[in-house]
Amino acid sequence: MSAVDKQNLLKNIRRVAIDGFTGPNLAMLEYCLSSAVDCELVNSVDADIVILNGDQPVAEVDLQKKALERYSGSKIVISVKDLEWPGFILLKKPHTSDQLLATIRSIKTAIGQNKEKVVPESKGSSVIQPENLDFYRGGKYSRKRQGEALKQKLMRGNLVVNAADRLVQKIEIDLKAQEAELQAKLEEEKRKQVEREKAKRKEQKIRELKKKKLEEKRLEAKRKKLAEEKARKLEEKKKQLAEEKATKLKQQLKEHQRKKQQAKALKQRQIEVKKKKNKEDSRAAEVATDAPLTEQIILQRCGNLADVDMTQHEERRRIFLNPEGLLLGTMKEAEQLSKKLERVVEISGLPGKMLVSAEAGEFYFTFADDFLNQLSLTKFGFAELELEPLEDTEFDAGEFSSEAVDSLLWKVAIWTARGKIFQGMDPEKVLQLKTQPDFTRFIMLPSGKEISDLWSGHQLSALDVVRILDIPQRYVFSFMSGAFLLGWFQE
Repeated sequence: MSAVDKQNLLKNIRRVAIDGFTGPNLAMLEYCLSSAVDCELVNSVDADIVILNGDQPVAEVDLQKKALERYSGSKIVISVKDLEWPGFILLKKPHTSDQLLATIRSIKTAIGQNKEKVVPESKGSSVIQPENLDFYRGGKYSRKRQGEALKQKLMRGNLVVNAADRLVQKIEIDLKAQEAELQAKLEEEKRKQVEREKAKRKEQKIRELKKKKLEEKRLEAKRKKLAEEKARKLEEKKKQLAEEKATKLKQQLKEHQRKKQQAKALKQRQIEVKKKKNKEDSRAAEVATDAPLTEQIILQRCGNLADVDMTQHEERRRIFLNPEGLLLGTMKEAEQLSKKLERVVEISGLPGKMLVSAEAGEFYFTFADDFLNQLSLTKFGFAELELEPLEDTEFDAGEFSSEAVDSLLWKVAIWTARGKIFQGMDPEKVLQLKTQPDFTRFIMLPSGKEISDLWSGHQLSALDVVRILDIPQRYVFSFMSGAFLLGWFQE
């Protein structure tokens, strides 16, 4: 350090006061400041710079306000916290002695701003002059600090007082321990504050949850009340509907009984008409049974297919007929549906009307026999003929021609087969006729009585009957088709 720097330091003596520190902290600060030649420890009234403890157990606002009122000079606040006080210079803990002195020396005091020019030392002057020696010893300022400089560091060349250094180290260690303890207390306070805030939030959540549950209970009670009101109204509505339904059912029952009586009267009239017609048909059949069959009638009922060699596959195929799409199959389905539903069933899609009542055992139709014969040979398209169940009162039987179900199915089967058999039938299968046709009601076939008598008394195949009676195959095949449709065979 040059003589000029030393003289400038002596010219810029900073009067420093310490406030708020005790114990090792105070001793460390006093030792540091007493060791610095450019600092003088004074009371707070005479001080240019006041060093204030910012970690005192006083509210920060009150501490700041009190310092501003008491001290007019520059102010340094030492604290572990990030204080931002206007008019104060913050020195953050932990810090070293050099950092403290550097902070103090950075403040331009009134004395420091009026520096006197120091004449540089001459080239020939000695390194250690009397005034310089006084600088190392502290000069007149050391006399003022004799009581405080018991362990001050002496600077005299390279001489160092080791005891003072050890004291400084101990004080610094104590300061660091206190700072660590203070830091731990601050952390503990922060943790407690966090826990208090957490507990406060938890309590707030509990209050909100209770409030929410109370609101839910209130809404649940309201919903329950609404549900009970809705259930009551619904029960009243059901009761009203039940009463209306009961009234409607009574009316329907009365109407049903009325229709039933009408249907019963209609059936009675139909039965009487049927009996009368059957008597007339019986008389006509008796005459027709004894009458000879003309070639035209035989052609219409048995066709003109010549006998075939059943051993020849190609010829054998000629005797079979595919019933798909024929009126006969639809008539059989209509009769079965009428029996299942116990209602009248209409076959729609025909150029006229045809109905069947299984209960009355009658077909009702608007066709003449010649036209019905043509319909028996007609192939209808897919779904061209449909079955529609009707009420008994939806038609007047007096407007139709009628015939017994079994006799009309026999007739249509004979007209459809015309000397052939339907696919699925076997002319070589041995069968026995369990029901003989009443030819006073059913149309006659050539050799019909002989076929009926022979087949009802023996188990024979169709070809056996042909060979025994020595008659054309087409006579037996026509008989077999009609009897098979009506279920008259047994094995």
